[in-house]
Amino acid sequence: DIMTSSNGDNQDDQKQWEAVLSGERLPVEHSQPEQEADAIRQVLIWRNAKQIKSPQTSDDAAAFYEHLRKVQTQRKRANYIRWLKIGLAVLSLLALVGAGLWYFISDKQTTATNGINTSVDGQSNFEQSTQSVTLIPELVEVPTGTFTMGCTAGWDDSAGGCRSNEYPPHEVMIEAFRLGRYEVTIGQFKHFVSETKYLTVAEQNQQGCAVADPATPGGWVVSPELNWRKPGFVQTDSHPVVCISWKDTQEYLNWLNKKTQNNYRLPTESEWEYAARARRVTAFYWGNEGDRRFANYQGVAKNDSWPNTAPVGRYSSNDFGLHDMAGNIWEWTASCWRENYQTPEISTKDCPRRARRGGGWDNSPPSIRSAYRSSGSDVERSYLYGFRVAHDY
Repeated sequence: DIMTSSNGDNQDDQKQWEAVLSGERLPVEHSQPEQEADAIRQVLIWRNAKQIKSPQTSDDAAAFYEHLRKVQTQRKRANYIRWLKIGLAVLSLLALVGAGLWYFISDKQTTATNGINTSVDGQSNFEQSTQSVTLIPELVEVPTGTFTMGCTAGWDDSAGGCRSNEYPPHEVMIEAFRLGRYEVTIGQFKHFVSETKYLTVAEQNQQGCAVADPATPGGWVVSPELNWRKPGFVQTDSHPVVCISWKDTQEYLNWLNKKTQNNYRLPTESEWEYAARARRVTAFYWGNEGDRRFANYQGVAKNDSWPNTAPVGRYSSNDFGLHDMAGNIWEWTASCWRENYQTPEISTKDCPRRARRGGGWDNSPPSIRSAYRSSGSDVERSYLYGFRVAHDY
């Protein structure tokens, strides 16, 4: 009766069932007939034990329970292996999907950069970033508006006072234009150098780049071996390019305009201040005091995450969506330098000095105010100087 109730559909099933019943092998976990055969085997074992007149010894009982333990252990092991195989299969599938997505994204990025090789010979002087580098600087729309340019009493003079070249405060009307969301990065400058083989002023005849003179407090010295590739500290492709002269910016813009058939340029000094303030009348676009949450400026131990330049965009933007408009690097403008605002603003190709704005990573808070100004010749360069691009509508 037992054999009849548990018959398989074919001869193979019958043999497997009998093998389990006889104890020749353990049952398969998901086979109901084999599980039934194993259960019947256990019943028969105990039935046989009861028929023995002499009681079971402790060794007999131990052997029986050891048999049950082995059955349970093998079932658990088989279940573990089954789930392990399922897990490995899922991970393999995810790896294939991830590889496909990576190939698709990298192919799109290669297309977007027109197949330009972003590497430059001899780039061992600084680390390479894993962040992708876009060829065209991202622009932000700066709306039409009027603002007070220069030092306004009670506002701009709240953080260390204003200098004579910031007077008099005056109203300026700005037409809508577009300005780089970030400063031009090393990665973007590499595109230009890779195609043109251009040598910056600092590289030409090893003229070098200006850095702070450790032997003279407040002094400067030009180091022949330093340039945008090697400014004296480690940078990645996402850091702003430095050791850049005004002349270098013009060469970059000429290349960018030919490449894109557009008319990129430097912002004028008034455009720059208007964009930096972003409709705020305070000394900084976040308030009236320096705040390291909003800008990278003069390094102080334990209070500065970036002892030199910071990668672009690491600090909060102003209300126009522009990053690093205070600190990080000084930015060249298109405007000729004027000693004060008694004379009109002009932007010509030939002028002895150019206006710079924004302050740098080693400046104190008063020097990164929105109204603060500086100047330099067309070929002046420093590990504090860089730029961002502008574009008309």
